[in-house]
Amino acid sequence: MKRITALLVVLFIVAPFGLRVVAQDAPTPDVDFYNGNILKNSSQAADFFDNPENYTGKTIQLVLFCDARDGLRQCVGYNTPFEAYIDAPSEMFYITIPEGMKVPNAKGMDRLMVIFKCSQGSLRKGNVALSITRY
Repeated sequence: MKRITALLVVLFIVAPFGLRVVAQDAPTPDVDFYNGNILKNSSQAADFFDNPENYTGKTIQLVLFCDARDGLRQCVGYNTPFEAYIDAPSEMFYITIPEGMKVPNAKGMDRLMVIFKCSQGSLRKGNVALSITRY
């Protein structure tokens, strides 16, 4: 009985703190703005879609929806359509997923957290993915 109690103490009290330490040690990319709202991004995200030229050279992190019908993994190496939900109607834009990048097996309208570099100030080209994870 003492062993079971000790095991429960470790699992429920000590383990979560250990996991937090590991998570805190993981590096996170620098981003110019981030909004983790589930259904829509911030007004600053809306500004990105209205004035992408103002974000040239910036790293951006947004909650997006994959518009790849056959799956995101099929899009590695290509300029891929994504959608973001903001205060205005949804906005579609393109992000290039570099060859060799590991991406989730997302399909349809799966919600994703995407970090990308806006290198040309355009919604159609020059946006390169740095990280794509499920959200």
